[in-house]
Amino acid sequence: MSSGKREYQLEDGKLILDRVRKYFNVPYTEPPANIELSKDDQLYIDIADYFREQLKEISCKITSISILQNRTLWERYQQYKSLQQAIERERESRFRTNFETAFKDTVLFHGTQPENVVSILEHGLDGRFSKEYGNCGPAIYLSPSFVKCDSFASRYNPSKRALVVCVTALGKIFDNTISRTVNPNTKYPPKGFHSVKHYVSTADEYVVYDNDQVLPILAMYYDKSENNPHPFIPAINSIAGINSFTASNQSNFKMSINTPPRFNSSFGLSSNRFNYASHHPSTTLNFPPFPTNFNRNVSQLPSITLFTPLSKSSLSKSTNVQTESQWTIRKAQGMVQQWERQVNLLRSISDFYGTAMADKQFWPLKKSKGIYPHLNAYLDLVISKQPNMSSSELDQGFINMLKNLNSYEGIVYARRRNVEMSRSINLGQVISLATRDRLQEAAASEESCTICAESVVTFNQSLDVVKMNNCPHIFHRSCIETWLYMPSSQMICPNCKTPCHDPMAPPPIGPMPDGEMAYSFSEKFGAWFICYSIPHGAQLPCHAAPGKPFKGATRTAVCPMYLKWGPLLFIRMVAAFYYHHTFTVGTSLTTNMSDVITWNGIHHKTSIDGGFGFPDSTYEDRVSLELDGKGILLFLRDLMV
Repeated sequence: MSSGKREYQLEDGKLILDRVRKYFNVPYTEPPANIELSKDDQLYIDIADYFREQLKEISCKITSISILQNRTLWERYQQYKSLQQAIERERESRFRTNFETAFKDTVLFHGTQPENVVSILEHGLDGRFSKEYGNCGPAIYLSPSFVKCDSFASRYNPSKRALVVCVTALGKIFDNTISRTVNPNTKYPPKGFHSVKHYVSTADEYVVYDNDQVLPILAMYYDKSENNPHPFIPAINSIAGINSFTASNQSNFKMSINTPPRFNSSFGLSSNRFNYASHHPSTTLNFPPFPTNFNRNVSQLPSITLFTPLSKSSLSKSTNVQTESQWTIRKAQGMVQQWERQVNLLRSISDFYGTAMADKQFWPLKKSKGIYPHLNAYLDLVISKQPNMSSSELDQGFINMLKNLNSYEGIVYARRRNVEMSRSINLGQVISLATRDRLQEAAASEESCTICAESVVTFNQSLDVVKMNNCPHIFHRSCIETWLYMPSSQMICPNCKTPCHDPMAPPPIGPMPDGEMAYSFSEKFGAWFICYSIPHGAQLPCHAAPGKPFKGATRTAVCPMYLKWGPLLFIRMVAAFYYHHTFTVGTSLTTNMSDVITWNGIHHKTSIDGGFGFPDSTYEDRVSLELDGKGILLFLRDLMV
């Protein structure tokens, strides 16, 4: 990003990516971080210089500039771009040998409020989180125009604003300024296109429907100067006849001016854009001269509060404006509200579910001040009752996640790379040294290690040969350890496929793409209401068509707190999602569509009644067996039998 004001260029994206690349070269397990740049940093200087004149025009000043460091978002963007370029190259090469890719790195801006940047840092931009949908439907709205973005940044709080600088792979752009076929009900770009170009009032805006197309890389925070609180309300000392006020007099005289809220932009009061007197003839700005003793008497005038147009948040019943990261939580809460309207609970909860419920002393409390404030407290309770058992034997990555999850409400993030790096296996409880008799038997039959295909007794020391605990097969220690540590091993013997799973060991990693699981507990229904969200992406090597795009999905479900399992059934469902077993990519049995997100053999209750609803007295036992088949926290199964 070069300094000075200049025309917007598409090539800027690659330049800015090269400059910030060092900030994203961190381990995948590193949590997202808002890294504030020093004012002496050359990148800070260049960005501040780039926006200097535009900030000056709207009387704003920069307070800070931060790098939005999120390695996961960086990789998602790079993978999306690489995949689309590969598809584009394969398609275009059939017609011509030389072509220019449409998936360039393009710098675009997004105006927002500072409190929303935290959510953008953690989850990226997502059109579903918009407080209101624009001209082209629920999508991500970006623009090369700072003025255009500032009008949105100042909409809810004129004083505190933020501008998110994004790198975007726009792909093939549909020009909606000509045909106007894209409308507020649109959910996808027109067929054959990847984004939409739209013109609104002051500048072009680009509309993107796929979250992975946009990579937020840095945020610029800036404030509105106090001496000019609103672009259409001139400072009091700039009005004719009042410029002789002293500072003390000005503080006691405030003028009420009603301005149309739609003109909240940075162009200010100008005759060529807005004829103020024609809209407000009773408050014309041509004041008669004031008497010489006005300054002395003005302090006796009653104070008139400056009029500020009401925002949508101030008209809402709740003053707490939901941030973008709460979309999945709101979805789960919405399901609770829907059930409250439709379900008749004149009978007991046990009658509704068709089986007995756990005692209310185990239920999580909304204020998180109960006996079990976090989900790990339930596991600690069960493990504490068992001799010779400790949570230290479990996957500590999973345990640490439970410690950070509120038992009443929260979000589970399933990130495959994080699970692979934190997943530890206690091999001592899966394999053991082969006995002397077993070694002699292997030597006599010239038995080979099926992993490396060499004789198991060629090694000089018998310590190098081990046996699976649940079957008679033997292997080289290095071979079987490599096999068991592979996510695709499924913790089974390579020869006979016998499960060799230690009940305390972490389950194998399943075929589900990365996603989020939000949950909210209902004290009225004694159940957790769940919202799963899996974004669009590319199929993994474990899927039928690796590299091929698949369509994401959002699913909702209910997990009651039954008597037998209590909160442990929900914790096993959390574990199933964390270890990527809840969904897979395949063909939908209901719609017959291929390359979509489908359930992966763990049944969920998704409706109030019917086959996927209640009452259902056997659901707890059935889903427990399905979780057993995935190897999900098997030690809990053994305790509950």
